[in-house]
Amino acid sequence: MVLVIVGKVVSELEKGGFDQTVVSSGNAASGDFSEDLWKTVREVSSVVLEDMEKAKRKEKMKNFLQAEEVKEMCRFAGEVGIRGEMLREYSFKWEREKMEESEFYQSLERFKEEEEKTEGQEEGSSYGIGALEQDSVEDSGAEEPKIVSLPKWCGKINYM
Repeated sequence: MVLVIVGKVVSELEKGGFDQTVVSSGNAASGDFSEDLWKTVREVSSVVLEDMEKAKRKEKMKNFLQAEEVKEMCRFAGEVGIRGEMLREYSFKWEREKMEESEFYQSLERFKEEEEKTEGQEEGSSYGIGALEQDSVEDSGAEEPKIVSLPKWCGKINYM
């Protein structure tokens, strides 16, 4: 019975993704199973996805525990006299801060790449048909400033 359920869920996912399966749970394609069974499948899959995200985050944090800055701060804390549970808490805190800092800079890089792509597309489209008309309109009026926002910073700024 479990194999039949898994096969049906997989076929629904291949057809249009799980989001559409959730929305179209009353359709004829998903009419093989009851609404309660689909509800259970959604709950189980959401728990599994959450666990997968936690595992990814944990693995990512392990990499930052080996970062040179975190090691240096832990060494200093040990020399000062911080030991045991307090040192462990501090190392997790520094590790999390380092990870948040890294994610922040990665989001800035993604934002920069997206901005470059949009600028490239705008430049490429301005040299198509009607480019002379666009150039004459742009030259006659002042350029409108672009509004650009940065991603939110989630952690505290470290002034070391």
